[in-house]
Amino acid sequence: KGSEARPFFSPSGPAHFVRWSRDGRHIAVAAEQEWQTDGVFIVPLDGSPPRRIGGDAALDANQPAWSPDNAKVAFSSNSSGWSQIGVYHLEDGRIEWLTSDEGDKNNAIWSEDGTRLAWIYNRGEAAWVEIRSMDGTRRKVQTEAGFAFWPTFTLDGKSVLFVYENPRQPPDLWLAALDDGRLAQLTDSLPAELKGAEFVVPEVVTFPSLDGTPIPAMLYKPPGAGPRSPAAVVIHGGPNWHLGYYWHPFISHLASRGWTVIAPNYRGSTGYGLAWTAANRYEMGRLDNDDCAAAALHLVREGLADPKKIAVTGRSHGGYLTMTCMTRQPELWAVGSAVVPFLNWFTGHENAREDLQYWDINNMGDPETHHDLWYERSPFFFLDKVRAPVQFICGENDPRCPPSESIEAHEKLQALGIPSELLLYKGEGHGFLKLENIIDSDVKRVEFLAKVLES
Repeated sequence: KGSEARPFFSPSGPAHFVRWSRDGRHIAVAAEQEWQTDGVFIVPLDGSPPRRIGGDAALDANQPAWSPDNAKVAFSSNSSGWSQIGVYHLEDGRIEWLTSDEGDKNNAIWSEDGTRLAWIYNRGEAAWVEIRSMDGTRRKVQTEAGFAFWPTFTLDGKSVLFVYENPRQPPDLWLAALDDGRLAQLTDSLPAELKGAEFVVPEVVTFPSLDGTPIPAMLYKPPGAGPRSPAAVVIHGGPNWHLGYYWHPFISHLASRGWTVIAPNYRGSTGYGLAWTAANRYEMGRLDNDDCAAAALHLVREGLADPKKIAVTGRSHGGYLTMTCMTRQPELWAVGSAVVPFLNWFTGHENAREDLQYWDINNMGDPETHHDLWYERSPFFFLDKVRAPVQFICGENDPRCPPSESIEAHEKLQALGIPSELLLYKGEGHGFLKLENIIDSDVKRVEFLAKVLES
């Protein structure tokens, strides 16, 4: 039996990472500060005042990782415009920067002897493991274009474990030997019935947004794609996330049906530097919307889609952008499916957890002082503009995107004579947990889109 829980530290903003030192004397806490700048707090358990690394306009700090000797804390910081790795020395408060180049370096981890660090290096559409020795040499763990996650050293320090996926391979555990770089796949999650399947591997493309800004995207072009092909614009959530060389069975299935699919990494996405990630701040529902709408125009312009058979779909912030697209550029879409969307900034904010309310204000201002902006960017108030069938997929207990908004929107669209379907999954939250519901919602999403695009 342990002792009763007691509060030991109360940061001013939401905490993201909590890490014990090996000797049990300190806890490192990463917490959000003003304007989404993060700080790392070194909190002594003897009650003495904590030390702070960053958390202000001068320095962002996140993702703390203790060295085995408890003398140093590695962390990531995006203050340079890309996420870099620094090391904070507890003895004198000195910060030693290990990287300064372009590309986001995150999730640093120490080897057991403290002589190496590993982290994930993400640049654009791919991410890989990188190893740094204390002499400053850096080495990439070679994999084909894909995404690596969660590196950790083996106890003997001879290898590094990580999770890796690509468009043909679901996430699996891999082992890389540090002496010769030899790779070994330890698990195989690809279902037997998909062995040998011809997956459509995406290509990286760039197209102009409505204001001319170049937008990166992943293009899935099935064999025979042409000007009469059905197509879908698939919008990622976050918004601080992106789509790259991931395993994405939903998109792969659409492409297997002969649909051209484009997944834009709109302004606000990660992977392209801090300026790009922050580019939709106070502009959500406009600039990011326009980037997604321009993706559909790009497909038509390139002769890859029938302009009368283009769907738009996405989940979370992607579901929100699905509905802004359908209300702001209704002429572009034949059908839409919004998965766990929010539609009304006001009610979404009112019903959200405190940390999510904090995020809203940092990205779209205060609901009172920025009332007109919140109203203009809420597709719920413009549903009369919708011209195509809409599907809403929601979790009953969603703390971020309340299903009540989708229920109201569904009823309003029906009253307007617009075909609308509502799927409400009992007991589910923002991310569905029951496998049967995950499968059922994806199957029904495809069926709803196909009913229009394949008619």
